[in-house]
Amino acid sequence: RYIDSSVVQTGDTQRETRFKTSPLARRGWKASWVVGSVATVERMFEVFGTHTSFLISPPRVEDYTETGQVLKNTVTGLLVGDGSTATFQLQITRTLGSITGTKKVMHPVTGTVVIYVDSVLHTVTTDYTIVYTTGIVTFTGGSIPAAGKAVTADFHYDTPVRWVSDSVETTIQQAAIGDGRIEEISTAELIEVFDE
Repeated sequence: RYIDSSVVQTGDTQRETRFKTSPLARRGWKASWVVGSVATVERMFEVFGTHTSFLISPPRVEDYTETGQVLKNTVTGLLVGDGSTATFQLQITRTLGSITGTKKVMHPVTGTVVIYVDSVLHTVTTDYTIVYTTGIVTFTGGSIPAAGKAVTADFHYDTPVRWVSDSVETTIQQAAIGDGRIEEISTAELIEVFDE
């Protein structure tokens, strides 16, 4: 197994760590919130907890943008058309040495998906439709990919995540002047959830 837990991004309010156990890293974020957002974050934690995923848009463009990704035929499981299957799943594929890993993309950003069949650009609604809650692309009658033809896509996507811990730490400090308080959530970890 490949393990890589190095920090890949730091900033004023967030720190991202990648834990690599395959060619695809399950991404994790450690985030902080300022005073005005504490109640909102606490409500999100109460609603979602550690067992329910919710969507985020990562801060770096390269973490939510894909180009030239090959789609998976939902019937044959192959990465090419068969001449009769109309549905294909958006996915991300990465290779590291002889190991290949994939994950479904189930939450593409509306209006960002561009589909090609055998490198020929297709038109949304004319040639295909897409369900933005599953990442399933469905080709219309005359546009179904022929046998052996690869279907590729460019797209942006939201990432499903969940809280890592069953607790969120809130630091409350007394203000130096007056009776106001300064509240700050100092540690709230999120981890990517695959295939949700």
